[in-house]
Amino acid sequence: MTWLILHRSSEAAVSRAASAAAANDRDRVVSALREAAHFETEAMAAADDPSAGRTYGITAVSAVALWLKAGDHARALEVAGECLRGNRLPPFARHHLIDMLETGVTEFGIGQL
Repeated sequence: MTWLILHRSSEAAVSRAASAAAANDRDRVVSALREAAHFETEAMAAADDPSAGRTYGITAVSAVALWLKAGDHARALEVAGECLRGNRLPPFARHHLIDMLETGVTEFGIGQL
């Protein structure tokens, strides 16, 4: 699949998570967020064009944030570690990933890792 299809699939899953949150259905929220995180992680791999550094970086930050929001801290750390060990991340994304991991993404209401 292409980056665009995977990213749009992630966006659709996030929308389902928002609807589930409005209905106070925590299980569906977590399930939809995990699905969104999976699609966004796959989209990272699909952003394989060397000129797509910014897209890769934005997608990496999004994927890690979604794994954190879904409560899967181990997977978030795994994805972030893979990205940080590679050489594809633009500086802004590298700094954002490090900041998210250090702060526990408090802006998403998840608390400390």
